[in-house]
Amino acid sequence: MKCILPEREGLARFLAGQGWNEKHAVSQLGAGNRHGVFLLECGKRRAVLKLHEPALRGRRDAFAHEVLMHSFYATESGQHVPALLAHDEISRGIFFDHVKGEAVATVEHGYIRQLARFLVESNSLHVLERARQTGVPAASDSGASVSEHWNCAVDRLDALLGSPRTDDIAADMHDFLRSELQPALDALKPSAEHAVPVCLSPSDFGFHNVVRRDDDSLCFLDFEHAGWDDPAKLVADFILQPELPLRAELVESFIESLGNAVPFGGDLRARVRSLLPIQKCKWTMIVLNVFTRPEVPPHVKAAKLVKAKRYWQSSSPCV
Repeated sequence: MKCILPEREGLARFLAGQGWNEKHAVSQLGAGNRHGVFLLECGKRRAVLKLHEPALRGRRDAFAHEVLMHSFYATESGQHVPALLAHDEISRGIFFDHVKGEAVATVEHGYIRQLARFLVESNSLHVLERARQTGVPAASDSGASVSEHWNCAVDRLDALLGSPRTDDIAADMHDFLRSELQPALDALKPSAEHAVPVCLSPSDFGFHNVVRRDDDSLCFLDFEHAGWDDPAKLVADFILQPELPLRAELVESFIESLGNAVPFGGDLRARVRSLLPIQKCKWTMIVLNVFTRPEVPPHVKAAKLVKAKRYWQSSSPCV
């Protein structure tokens, strides 16, 4: 979709410094949540520009986090990740190399094995050691036990229930949470347990953040939420992604492809199984995040509520 870039302090200077200007063709890539992603084109030259919104009060700066984590993955897994070309703190813009390819339309076992191999390779001992030396932080919504993941889901529920009931759509969302999500989470409250060793997680990991190149290899995008996290949560979230949930045989293929590689061996399957219902609650509420943002128009919120209800009512694969 052709568009113009939003007005942003320092953006014209940042663009000029990278050899771009307002006359070049600009297209928006995807709807995005808070941040805008744009394709810039001039002849055969292409680049992707991501513009981060200001950090939310009390939350970490996603711009700085993405610069750190994408740079780390690009260094350690360069053939699988687009290069970060430049970034600018004033405009909060990041330029990435454009990857020629397309979205994965049909998930096949070969793609599943590629995703699993990327996770295993990015958790090799030497990569983990460099991650510790680099000071890689925790991933978004990270945890090392089922109890911590449950608490995270409850925090999201409290935030949504704390949003105002400004109209019938918001009231419907509140009623949905109180009648469906809140009882489900109450029933899922776990007993205390020991923490497990964490892994290096891309976090928002799934086919919605993958480009399939012409040679059928996959390129991985969006490390805004990456960092240290529970391996079982990484697997559960991948299985449950609302944009492209996996069929049961693909779930099995993914877990088998991870094998016994540290940190994905041991009791991974059992822990994923215990996490799936909690993470499904969380993903349903992530779809509803727009209700915490007053600038979002009512028709968008209505569409998200329909999507969240449909996702919540869908069946989850067995593990």
